Amino acid sequence: MVWLLLYFMGGTSSTAHAPLTGLADTRLAEGQVLLQLLDAISPGCVRPCYVLPGHTKADKESNAKYAVSVARKVGCFVFLSAEDVVSGKPALMLMLLAALMARDRALQAAKERAVLVGTGIAGEEAVSS
Repeated sequence: MVWLLLYFMGGTSSTAHAPLTGLADTRLAEGQVLLQLLDAISPGCVRPCYVLPGHTKADKESNAKYAVSVARKVGCFVFLSAEDVVSGKPALMLMLLAALMARDRALQAAKERAVLVGTGIAGEEAVSS
């Protein structure tokens, strides 16, 4: 989720771009930002050949369908449709980003548990949870 924070703040020198202005930013409805976020959460889950520029309504719809599909594929609980993403309503974007954040936190916790178990540091309570 560091990636999202950097995106909202304007990025680092290696990822310079205009910062997102908020959840109503039209770039979220284009789908590319969401797909980049999904790829940051689960590297390799997004195939760049399917990502369109997002300038036309058809491009936005295609990117939104792909983003919702990929989000479900990586294990996110997504309670909105591609049409909701294209509409760009801030409350719906917040709900989608919250689902992505929850999945990212679950993946990070699983990685940490695996490291602890692999090093023998974890006790029985870490293994059982």
